[in-house]
Amino acid sequence: MTSDRNSAGQVAPFDFGRFEVLSFDCYGTLIDWETGILRGLREVLVNGEAADDDDLLAEFARAEAATEAGSYRRYREILGRAIRDVGRGLGIEPTGEQVAAFADSVGDWPAFPDSAAALARLSSRFRLAVITNCDDDLFARSQARLQVAFDWVITAQQVGSYKP
Repeated sequence: MTSDRNSAGQVAPFDFGRFEVLSFDCYGTLIDWETGILRGLREVLVNGEAADDDDLLAEFARAEAATEAGSYRRYREILGRAIRDVGRGLGIEPTGEQVAAFADSVGDWPAFPDSAAALARLSSRFRLAVITNCDDDLFARSQARLQVAFDWVITAQQVGSYKP
């Protein structure tokens, strides 16, 4: 790979013309993961009580990563185990219905405001790929929010593993 610095050591303008395909992570990049997770955590675990968003997100991220580190499980199960783990730490035991609704909420997580328009512009010039730690059915609902047909969709469910 050639250097992206000119002879004066300055970063040279990025040449997108040398690419045919652009790939994206989905959740946290195109879809607002934090807003979606927080909404779900608050509905199930907080019940209107004061709770620090950063603490909830950190605890959820810890629980999710610990669960993903084991043998492969579908993302719905990862979410269920993680919310139960966070609930235990708060002294709350979510019901099976709450756990299922939380996992299903992935498809309702909002896209970032500029995602759909940016992807539409990019798709006129590049082929697009998305790589996600999600299940196929959950991602399909998120893809509808993004309003673009990706040329390649690679999910954890297809691969049987989670990306770091």
